[in-house]
Amino acid sequence: MRVVFNALASYRQRTGVGSYIANLLAELPGLAGSDEIAAFPSGWMAQVATVAGGLLKRRQPHHVQPKSVPLEDKTRFRWRGFLKQFGKGLCKHGFQLTCSRSEFDLYHEPNFIPWPSELPVVLTVHDLSVLLHPEWHPLDRVKQHENNFPRSLRESRHIITVSETVRQETIRHFGIAPDRITAVHNGVRSDMEPLPEAQVHEVLRRRGLPTKFVLYVGAVEPRKNLLTVMRAYCGLPSDVRSEYPLVLAGPWGWNYQKERAYYESVGRGRGILHLGYVADDELPALYNAARVLVYPSHYEGFGLPPVEMLACGGAVIASTAAALREVLGNRAEFVEPLDEAGWRLSLLRVLSDDEYRKRLSEGGSEYARRFSWRRSAEKTWHVYRQCIAVPRRRIAA
Repeated sequence: MRVVFNALASYRQRTGVGSYIANLLAELPGLAGSDEIAAFPSGWMAQVATVAGGLLKRRQPHHVQPKSVPLEDKTRFRWRGFLKQFGKGLCKHGFQLTCSRSEFDLYHEPNFIPWPSELPVVLTVHDLSVLLHPEWHPLDRVKQHENNFPRSLRESRHIITVSETVRQETIRHFGIAPDRITAVHNGVRSDMEPLPEAQVHEVLRRRGLPTKFVLYVGAVEPRKNLLTVMRAYCGLPSDVRSEYPLVLAGPWGWNYQKERAYYESVGRGRGILHLGYVADDELPALYNAARVLVYPSHYEGFGLPPVEMLACGGAVIASTAAALREVLGNRAEFVEPLDEAGWRLSLLRVLSDDEYRKRLSEGGSEYARRFSWRRSAEKTWHVYRQCIAVPRRRIAA
């Protein structure tokens, strides 16, 4: 069996899908035996993708509204958009050439919409937010999903979702036969664990961070519901905020203007720090240092940062989003996403009550061990085997 795996999203600044690809591809070859898993792109195309990913990660300046961007900046952004589309087209062409020259049996697309191919497809669906909540996404992404995603689901040989929550949503909203869709939980990297104090402090020193704080990990954008938590945090007593700043570890995402405005006008002066994107090798230290992780999303497909926080021995306050409840079980305190007073009370309790914080974090490391990328890879490989055993034909929903 020979499987080609689209790894393109792992060559830029890694967030959810890129991390999924990188961690799965680190484990799958060890399960292949005499079979083969081939990542695309590879060789010189992978090098080009890495360079392009580094160039394209630079976004529009955060301190300006889109309409006020100078003409020269708008021109630069247009060229960047053109280069991005050109690069995608080049990769699609390279992918088709690679498939035509190699005898692959299966194509795994980990990023929602497969490229054109004659191969049977395994499709990974991370969440349905683009179609269930289009208001949280840019218009071009919504249109792309509306035009292509339902057909991709119908034509894929098998579908993998990262949680049972997303599996049931996909069955319910798209009429997918249950035996064509499998839930395979994400994993947690092995370096997500309690660390020696000296190692943690070195990262904090390098980042200019205090030794204790409240942590959020992820992009700052409407779906993540940061406004509610920032307002709740800013309403805490000043002595609590002085002792525990709120650290936002993630880039400004899409349509972040309200969050940015609140941060600049209120949050920055009341103890909120914005770090921007944090690389994978620094995250374990931040989790170890944090008093608590807050994760207030309106909607998630899995929710990896809370599980990583548990793996590092920390405490978690999360929203009641269905996937978070599924994944975290009883290992977190849950608050309704828009309950600002509830977030404030939960924060105050975990920051002022050592015994409560200890109870909240107790057993988290052991619980998080059930989520391993090795186990995810084994279940994914089993799906590949099932697909090869199915006659090669289009399967209706």
